[in-house]
Amino acid sequence: MSLDANKTAATHRATATASYYLALRGYKPIETEVGVFGGWIADLASYVYPTKTELKKIKLLNREERSGKKILSTDEALTYFERRYGRGPFTAIVEVKVTKADFKKDLDFKFSGRVFPAHFCYLAYPSKLDVELPTGWVGLLLNDDCDRLVKMKYGYCDIIHPQPPGDIVDLIAAVGIRRHHRTVYAEQRAWLKSYRAKENDRKKVNDLHSAMKIIEEVIFDNKPIDEILDYRYMKNSWLKEEIVRIVEKLKRIEVKDAKN
Repeated sequence: MSLDANKTAATHRATATASYYLALRGYKPIETEVGVFGGWIADLASYVYPTKTELKKIKLLNREERSGKKILSTDEALTYFERRYGRGPFTAIVEVKVTKADFKKDLDFKFSGRVFPAHFCYLAYPSKLDVELPTGWVGLLLNDDCDRLVKMKYGYCDIIHPQPPGDIVDLIAAVGIRRHHRTVYAEQRAWLKSYRAKENDRKKVNDLHSAMKIIEEVIFDNKPIDEILDYRYMKNSWLKEEIVRIVEKLKRIEVKDAKN
């Protein structure tokens, strides 16, 4: 997962905390800044084929029947859930809000209660924000530093929103493409860094060979150093200065040996 460099540190911490929450419940891969619906860019998006344990963590295995208040076994509750919703995949998005202004900006679109682009829609925000949880969203209430989940908050309707098969495929594809791009770019950057390091090493070796050749021509062939430097197009000013310094030192040594 890569974090948007344009966002605040608090937003980064809240995003990382929400990502950790999803990871513990079997969501993978988890990606940031994923396009999910009509220009909507989700702060986090992922999907899951939940196991029985993960369904419990997501609070989806309801062991209490609505009719008759019968207490079901876990396997019976799992069967009931699968008959109603299927076995997956289930998609999820997370919106991260750390200020009231950021929250209010999306009230008419994202939090209107008319559009749910994933099975599970989570809203991660610090508990001190004191905002009303939008209908159909699950609140991930964070501490003031946005680095720890304090509690979950549920609205007044089902937390799972049935999705058309095409929309499920689109979101999963968007997550996969985002992961692919990030992986490929990381590999390209690593290759480019390695290539540049090798090029720098090669240039250093070439500069060293050139320096040795210049010193050899000046000392043993008595050629003017300025003329040789211009002829060889030596661009490294530091190396040129070093060559001149070494040549002068060698000449002093040569003169001293001649006197002795």
